[in-house]
Amino acid sequence: MDINYIRKEQVIERYLDNKLTDEELKLFEIYYLDYPEILNDIEKIRIKNKLIKPKK
Repeated sequence: MDINYIRKEQVIERYLDNKLTDEELKLFEIYYLDYPEILNDIEKIRIKNKLIKPKK
């Protein structure tokens, strides 16, 4: 998995929604352990989602 795949396939968004396959989840976790700067992107998307999604 690489950053291009992550962006193209909206991996972060699907990760936050628990919608990755088991294989994608494994590869993504390996990726963010190797490239911890992606954690900033995860947090930005998490905040954006909180602001956009209506409260239930």
